[in-house]
Amino acid sequence: MIRRPPRSTLDRSSAASDVYKRQFTANYTLKNQWLFIVPFELYKKNQKWKYKGELAYNIFFYNYYGIGTHSLSKNRETYDAEFPRFRLDVLRSYGKFFFGLRYRFDHFQIDKIKENGLLQDDNPTGISGGTTSGLGILLQYDSRDFIQFPTKGMYAESQLYTNSAATGSNLRFTRFSASVSTFHKISKGCI
Repeated sequence: MIRRPPRSTLDRSSAASDVYKRQFTANYTLKNQWLFIVPFELYKKNQKWKYKGELAYNIFFYNYYGIGTHSLSKNRETYDAEFPRFRLDVLRSYGKFFFGLRYRFDHFQIDKIKENGLLQDDNPTGISGGTTSGLGILLQYDSRDFIQFPTKGMYAESQLYTNSAATGSNLRFTRFSASVSTFHKISKGCI
């Protein structure tokens, strides 16, 4: 469900009212996979604060080909993973920049590993399941003309966060990433 106020309230140049998007999806595949997802995105205090996240439960299978550059498609094995997921970003706007915190949580249960297979033989970190729980910083640049349905502008994001025992994770790693998207109107009435 997307609450779409009059178009002027989605205009980034106006002192718009609160805008939010929330929905619920339940997905089933013919390979007996289930995904239950509740994503949300809220802009509060005239879009000065942004809250974005996801609450989910996934029952999914994944392919495993091995570790490293010598992995071959013919070595494909599958395993099942079942996990709850919680994600939350809390950001404050400074003009076209947003700065804030990111939290990520997944608790994996791994099942149906092929007996004496490649995955069991490689024994990679996380083969027995585990918890990733990480906290980090987030920087976004947003020059889109409209939050939910942009016709022009740019959206860029960079993040640095870590999963450690201090944040409740038993799988430890640090992640840095950056991405940039631009929006262009193709023709009138088309986004």
